[in-house]
Amino acid sequence: MHETRRSPRSLPPRVGSRGRVEAGTPGRTSPVPEWLDLFPHPIWTADPEGRWVAFNRGWFTFTGRSEAQESDGGWQQGLHPEDLDRVQLAFQQGFRAQVPFHQEFRLKHADGSFHWVQNHVSPLHDEDGSCIGYLGSCYDLSVARMVEARALRLGQLYEALCRITRIAKFSPGTEVLFEASCRVVVETGGFSLAWIGLLDPASGQVSPVAVHGSVPGLAGGEIRTRLEETRPTTDPDVPGGRGLVGQACREARFAFSNDIHSDPRMRPWMPLAESWGIRGSAAFPLVVRGQVRGALAIYAIETGAFDSEVVDLLDRVTEDISLAIERLEQGRRWSEVESRLRVSERLFSATLDTLSAAMAILDEEGRILAVNAAWLDFQNVENPLVHGRSPGDDYRTVCSPFLAQEGPLSDFVLGVLEVIEGVQERFTGEYPCTGTGASRWYAATVQRFSFEGLNRTVVAHREVTDRKLVEDRLRHSELLFRMITENAQDLVALLDEEGCCLYAGASHLSLLGFTMADLITKRPLEIVAEPDRERMVGILRRIAEGRMDAAITEYHLVRKDGTQIPVESRLTAIREARDGATSILVVARDISERLAAEQDRRRMEAELGQAQKLESIGQLAAGIAHEINTPTQYIGDNLHFIADGLRELEGVFDLLMSLDPGAAGDAPFLQTLRERVAAADLGYLRSELPKAAEQSLEGVARVSKIVNAMKEFSHPESEEKVLADLNRAIESTVAISRNEWKYVADLELDLDPGLQAVPCHPGGINQVVLNLVVNAAHAIGEVVGHSGEKGRITVRTRAEGAWAVIQVEDTGPGIPEAIQTRIFDPFFTTKGVGKGSGQGLAIARSVVVDKHGGTLGFDTQPGQGTLFTVRLPLAPGARGDP
Repeated sequence: MHETRRSPRSLPPRVGSRGRVEAGTPGRTSPVPEWLDLFPHPIWTADPEGRWVAFNRGWFTFTGRSEAQESDGGWQQGLHPEDLDRVQLAFQQGFRAQVPFHQEFRLKHADGSFHWVQNHVSPLHDEDGSCIGYLGSCYDLSVARMVEARALRLGQLYEALCRITRIAKFSPGTEVLFEASCRVVVETGGFSLAWIGLLDPASGQVSPVAVHGSVPGLAGGEIRTRLEETRPTTDPDVPGGRGLVGQACREARFAFSNDIHSDPRMRPWMPLAESWGIRGSAAFPLVVRGQVRGALAIYAIETGAFDSEVVDLLDRVTEDISLAIERLEQGRRWSEVESRLRVSERLFSATLDTLSAAMAILDEEGRILAVNAAWLDFQNVENPLVHGRSPGDDYRTVCSPFLAQEGPLSDFVLGVLEVIEGVQERFTGEYPCTGTGASRWYAATVQRFSFEGLNRTVVAHREVTDRKLVEDRLRHSELLFRMITENAQDLVALLDEEGCCLYAGASHLSLLGFTMADLITKRPLEIVAEPDRERMVGILRRIAEGRMDAAITEYHLVRKDGTQIPVESRLTAIREARDGATSILVVARDISERLAAEQDRRRMEAELGQAQKLESIGQLAAGIAHEINTPTQYIGDNLHFIADGLRELEGVFDLLMSLDPGAAGDAPFLQTLRERVAAADLGYLRSELPKAAEQSLEGVARVSKIVNAMKEFSHPESEEKVLADLNRAIESTVAISRNEWKYVADLELDLDPGLQAVPCHPGGINQVVLNLVVNAAHAIGEVVGHSGEKGRITVRTRAEGAWAVIQVEDTGPGIPEAIQTRIFDPFFTTKGVGKGSGQGLAIARSVVVDKHGGTLGFDTQPGQGTLFTVRLPLAPGARGDP
């Protein structure tokens, strides 16, 4: 979203009738206010020097570019190169004059094409009348230009039709008629090449007699020679008879191709068409008194040049040429030419070539001026747009009440009213009429035109109910057939929105043991096992309501004998375009064997993981025993010291206990007491006994920590993930592996205290960390050997977005490039015999990737060390790359 750049406390500037800013900060330009984002068309603002400084959301939607791309003059990159200098000059002149101005130019649209836009620019003034900037609005003219181009194209063809009609009337002979007709078709009709050929009835050959147009690198005579070499003929068994000219002469009706390169009929002429740059072609037979005399061939350099209206007009051109031939041969009456001219003018001006449709002509105010016979004879009382409407009625009043309805009828009447008001020139649409019976569909065309300086509108309705029904049935049948045939190897069924079976394939019936009649009489989803039924009802409801189009799920089906089958199924919506009804295609497969295999695999993995942990503990047993023995020894030594000290103190205590209270001042007793205290070294005991007790307690805590770590590490794995404290798990793993690394490395823990609990299998993660730490210690051992020096192992944890990250970094020799792609392969090891099974990293990767949906990677620098990184998803069930 592109936010407006304005202080939250400032008022949106309001542009007055003279382009003056009436609110906001006086004397300075404000950025585009938020309310301008309500306008869909592009809007921009500029500072007093003419630098564009802000754009509304409509601008970014139109151009598909960001604010950063458009700022600092970047918007000019969207201008068409041919318009850039002209637009910049116009802006300079307009900004210098500080007056409103507008211009048209091409601006690059988000779809990559250039659209013509009309840009209106108004200066903004403050209360003192000083110019503080400019406001510009752009309006997309592409649709209008397309309509203009279409109208111009039809106008050219109509002008060609009229000119040829007049030429046909006054032409002194066929040579002039043919040459002039080809020239008019090319120069007035806008085609690249046209030629007329006459048919020899005996040989069936069509020989060019008139050619007009241009071909790169060829003169007019050479063009005719090349056309003669193609030898067009009416014989379909020879190459020259398989083209459009031969087809038109043979069938006595027009033939056309809107893309020669993809039309198999044009294969013999493909090299010629490619060399001439031709993409479209049409041929129209010259029929005189029921006999084909020749053909008019027309070529275009663009595809799609021959639509129905163009072909109809060109067909009328050919008819006029044919009539002229007949006149020249028989002295045809001039009234026929005049009649055809009048008919052509009427047909073009109002597109009244569908006289079977119910048609009405409206005046500029939307009142019905005239209707045809089909309108008057219209019998469907359920169509309020035609039935009962007669000349004098206001058609806008007829249409307006239906604007409040929902659906195609509302859209149609809106289009009709826009054509009457001149918002658009032409509108076509389809709408339903629903009454006591089934819905009936109508197609309608609304065309605005000018006649003798007056604006008129033609409305034509025709019923297309049968066509809609056929289309819907055909579409449904084709879709159903395709999906069933494509998925026939699996269980295939078709359900309605409630889950009732409409169709089931043979494999489906065979597996379940039901007949089709059995399934049709079942209640919705009755064959789905009870524990899965409610969930399946919810999935079907979401599909039927349009909240999802497809779903993949697993559930159990109940056979006729009561046994259950686990299946994996894909449910796909089939939505009816006509009434919105939804059917659901079900393609399922029996996954009994897969589930059994997965269960066996999980059991074996669990057993292997537990065995690996026990193996690791066994391998670490000597070191763990040493770690426990060391504190045990100094606990014993300290306890012996404490016992000896207590015995020394017993002599002093015994002497004090034997003291007679009446002899407190007895000098011999005091002397004896002093000697006993001196012998016991009471000061030393007072200082050292607390230390011995404290050291003993520390030793007990250390032994307890090692025992608890072993207990946590060797705890059997559960099938379900639990929330675990990764930091605590790492501390336990480091404790039990201490004897593996303490002689070769210093281990540093950099654990994130704020790391949240992670859903995982704690035993598996313990195994991963143990494998990585032991591997790091072994790698450093290869470097330091027995030198007495130590490397460094660093274990880190942290959170990165939706991932918990564990890193184990060492200062070992690194991983050679030659084996980097193999380190996660099972049984691959670089250690000597008896020192490594090659399973450590393979198991670590399986635990992280397969069981947790995480990632395990490494970054190594030969001679400097290796960093292994584990990423685990913080959200339960999440998988994929971070």
